[in-house]
Amino acid sequence: MKDRKTGGRNKRFLWFCRDCKEQYTVRIGTIYEESRIELRHWCYAFWRAATSKKGVTALEIKRHCQISYKSALFLMNRIRFAMAPDPDSPKLTGTVECDETYVGGRPRCRGISKRGRGTKKTPVFAAVQRDGEIRRRVVADVTGETLKAAIREEVDTSSRIVTDENSAYRGIGLEYGGGHESV
Repeated sequence: MKDRKTGGRNKRFLWFCRDCKEQYTVRIGTIYEESRIELRHWCYAFWRAATSKKGVTALEIKRHCQISYKSALFLMNRIRFAMAPDPDSPKLTGTVECDETYVGGRPRCRGISKRGRGTKKTPVFAAVQRDGEIRRRVVADVTGETLKAAIREEVDTSSRIVTDENSAYRGIGLEYGGGHESV
């Protein structure tokens, strides 16, 4: 019982908390909790997920770590959850630059020059705080209503908005203390 007095660990790597008088491990309160997957597999999967440009599949983790598909899927779902942006993060402040773009897909009709028409591309909105964070999201379309709603959700009302000359952003400066500039 020496470990109970000193707060040390026992042979099974269980630690004893002097304050709450309970045993715990290093996995308690983390994404590793209630998982029997070895930490080396977690480390490898985190490394692959963080360094791969297009992400990593559970099948690939299954093959490399030699674990079951069910375990690899559980592991990757927990990692994706841990790497997701915090939904309670504060809004962007200061000077915020906003823009939209289309990602993926191949143009269906060549020669159509209107933005986004004739393609299978996904519209993406991004807001970047100068010397700070970036927020990006997939939007349904690039109309004024959609883009202004995305700005309202991501940017604080005391900020200054900087966008391109897209007409969808017209009128947004009235809602923000710093105004709106087009570049």
